[in-house]
Amino acid sequence: MKKPIVILVLTALISHVSAQSLKKETVKSSFPSLKEVFYVLKSNPEVRHGEYEKTSRGNLICKGQYEQGEKSGIWQYFDTEKNIAHKVDYTNYKLVFPKEESSKSAEVLGGYTQLYQMFAYTMMYPEDARRMGTQGKVMIKFTVDKQGQLKNFIITSGLGHGLDEEAIRALKECKMEWFPARDSNGEPIESEVELPFTFRLG
Repeated sequence: MKKPIVILVLTALISHVSAQSLKKETVKSSFPSLKEVFYVLKSNPEVRHGEYEKTSRGNLICKGQYEQGEKSGIWQYFDTEKNIAHKVDYTNYKLVFPKEESSKSAEVLGGYTQLYQMFAYTMMYPEDARRMGTQGKVMIKFTVDKQGQLKNFIITSGLGHGLDEEAIRALKECKMEWFPARDSNGEPIESEVELPFTFRLG
């Protein structure tokens, strides 16, 4: 009967020591609507460990857990209506909600409405385009790699006057996360995505 008590005491002590070794961090992005709250190891502030939460204008974008600098367990991603849009199991790197399907294309976690809202928050209308009255859609093609990172940005239909460059910059600065496409075996693969981004003068 004594062993379980000893184990419980040791577990409590370990948990207490682990909690004491963490430091809470709050980081605001280059545009003021985005905020990240997470914990790092006091012994190595570069390593995230513990709960993580990202919000935009007070609305939850995603939340999850880090283990020694790596995402772990189930992460939840929310749409603009504050509903859960996606759940990703980073321990197995599987999309668990909505149910994963073979050969599915890459998905922006939180949904496209969330992406376009973040784009609108981030975008800065170029002065040249404003002066010329230029507005409309810029089409961007890019690659989502096996880790969900974006690369190889190409303008397939542009407007000029700085809007093409601003569309790519704003898309990168949105800091939205992507889940990669999968092959017939459910393994992540690189894929291309093409999206329109609209500029409108107020």
